[in-house]
Amino acid sequence: MSVVQPSAVQDTRPRQGRRSRVTTVVVALVLGLVGWTVAGPLLGVPMRVRVTPDAPVIEVTVLSVALASLLAGLAGAGLLALLERLTGNARRVWTIVAVILLLVSLRVRSAA
Repeated sequence: MSVVQPSAVQDTRPRQGRRSRVTTVVVALVLGLVGWTVAGPLLGVPMRVRVTPDAPVIEVTVLSVALASLLAGLAGAGLLALLERLTGNARRVWTIVAVILLLVSLRVRSAA
């Protein structure tokens, strides 16, 4: 009978967590691009935005959708990774922060 030394057992949890986060960011990127493709080119919805009433109209391009999805996904994954190192209830804190940011973004848009 052989005994496995504790140092010989490899912990793969951080790698699995990292892989899961990367997958989530990639899926968010792809879904953002699919949404842009369906709404814009396929359904003919004008993909334009005006930040303020006096500002010029800006075209929402596939590049801007990809960058926004990628940056938001990486920021969320990075925040979760940081919270996992700093606190024992990282997912709860992350969810609270995400909901607050969502509500703030909706409030800012409705006020404009």
